[in-house]
Amino acid sequence: MTDSVSVVGVASDGERPGAVGMTDADHEEVRQLFARYSQTLDFGDAEGFVACFVEDGVLDTSAPEEGLSGVHRGREALRRFAVASTEYSAGRVRQSSLNVLVEGDGQTARATSYVIVTRAYPDATKPHLKPSPVTRSELTTTGMCFDELVKVQGRWLLSRRQFRHDGLPEVLERVERPITAGAYPEPAS
Repeated sequence: MTDSVSVVGVASDGERPGAVGMTDADHEEVRQLFARYSQTLDFGDAEGFVACFVEDGVLDTSAPEEGLSGVHRGREALRRFAVASTEYSAGRVRQSSLNVLVEGDGQTARATSYVIVTRAYPDATKPHLKPSPVTRSELTTTGMCFDELVKVQGRWLLSRRQFRHDGLPEVLERVERPITAGAYPEPAS
């Protein structure tokens, strides 16, 4: 005897209403792609990071650090970005994507997610405490990613990722507007 489980917002065929062609497996694969993106970048795996993108993929970031800001187009530019990021972070930065919203047709998709970036510091000691091997971590920044994805040979890949820090116009323009995945909202008329 097989028990049937019903999940609110998910059709019995595994598709979500309003997301024709996007199955639960597609949604999970996109979340796994975002985790792979973060972990390869956080731990300096430049080739793994580049493999998260299509051949002519684009990363557009508002990061203020030299070598990290701006538009990085194509595998070589993405590789240089990953190397510069590792040099900057020394393996002590963690990026987390939260509240991932994905919409698409099963072959292409757009996604929007919140991003929290933390940095670990090697010395967690305080003058009144004994030295500790445990690091101290701090919130470095928050923002949003706006993504365009495509399925290539059965794998979801990023074709374009835009990161914007909270407080920038592209993020603030979303206030009191209909929520859509992926792209910046259309300017108010």
